[in-house]
Amino acid sequence: QGEYIGTINVKDKAFCSSSSFKRRWKKDGKEVNHFIADKEVWAASYVLGHTATIADMYATVFCIESNNKQELDRLAQTTEVDYTVITKEGEMIQSEGFKKITNDA
Repeated sequence: QGEYIGTINVKDKAFCSSSSFKRRWKKDGKEVNHFIADKEVWAASYVLGHTATIADMYATVFCIESNNKQELDRLAQTTEVDYTVITKEGEMIQSEGFKKITNDA
């Protein structure tokens, strides 16, 4: 909180994010989050798309697929979105389009 990884200027597009780090709680002694997936999801994603619905939907999907760069790139290309994903390990993965529009911190 209070830190940023970069800035982005948005015009005529939508920007959405999703993260497992804010919406989490303890259940049966184990930390869990709001993602319903067949694997643990600990990531944050930031997506720029043509509409807020598309950007929001893919922000969630990109968190779930955060450790699969090939799938992230495939989804980004077929849906015309750009993304940044930060994995549990702190690795930042970005689409080429997102790199071009980001002003790094």
